[in-house]
Amino acid sequence: MSPIKKLSWKALVVAALFILVSLEGFMVAAKITGVDDDNEEIKARSRFANPIAYDDDVKPILDLYDALNEEKKLLDERKKNMAERERKLAEVEAEVKKEIESLKAAREDLVAAVADHESQEEAALKKLARMYEAMSPEEAAKVFNGMEPVLSRSLIERMSPRKSGKIIALVDVRVARRITRDVADKYSFPPMGD
Repeated sequence: MSPIKKLSWKALVVAALFILVSLEGFMVAAKITGVDDDNEEIKARSRFANPIAYDDDVKPILDLYDALNEEKKLLDERKKNMAERERKLAEVEAEVKKEIESLKAAREDLVAAVADHESQEEAALKKLARMYEAMSPEEAAKVFNGMEPVLSRSLIERMSPRKSGKIIALVDVRVARRITRDVADKYSFPPMGD
């Protein structure tokens, strides 16, 4: 690796400027002493006095300086773009956090509403179960024969075993099997044959 590649771009810029300032000093000294610009001896000693004329010696330094300036511009632009992306990302992140909090609140409201609905439903089913327990088993069996399977299972589960047993003994055999199967399925008992 060449020594120039090991130096930072700032060090290279300072070195290039130092060389240019030194050359400018040589030119001023030559003018003050009255030495003729056409003097070949001065030109030979100060070959960098005119960078335009000796482009081959100065051009690599100027090219390096220009390349470093371009690289700095690109890095500055990239830094600016990254800062903008980070700002936008922070905005999106804040919006997502706000939305998550909103969804959590909505979830809590929904859970509370479902729990309230379930407790009201449970209260209503218990009230109905007590009503059927108060009826005679024969009258309750007639109603259970035409009742929806889910409702009949829910009511039987909330009745005392003694009263629900009397009602099941009086309902149609198919209805009794269905109620028994529905209760067994709820608690994962082995399936019953029809």
